[in-house]
Amino acid sequence: MKKRIQERGQALITFLYIMIIGMTISSASAVIMLINLMGGGTMERGEITYYIAESGIENAILKLLRDPDYSGETLSVGGGNVTTEITSQNPLTIVATGRYNNIVRKIEVQTLYNNNVLTISSWREIN
Repeated sequence: MKKRIQERGQALITFLYIMIIGMTISSASAVIMLINLMGGGTMERGEITYYIAESGIENAILKLLRDPDYSGETLSVGGGNVTTEITSQNPLTIVATGRYNNIVRKIEVQTLYNNNVLTISSWREIN
């Protein structure tokens, strides 16, 4: 009779170990999924911010074609805002700073404006 009682205790301890290991694995995978979910949201907001800055650049190029004296502005775009500024003259440097949910991204475009023709020589993201 004593042997059966000891065997029941061993089964209970084995069961508890298996439950602890299972809960640890489940908790770890839940934490990993949560971190991936948060990182994905941050990446998506970063992309939205980049596109906001890009739309500011495109708007500035259109405004420059219509008015060579254009110097920049601040616009609301897609839930964020973008500030564009012209920082030098021929070659023109257009800098657009997009802001969305505390994320900031900047794009710089180098252009030449001669005889009412605007030529883009570089388009890059800056820090």
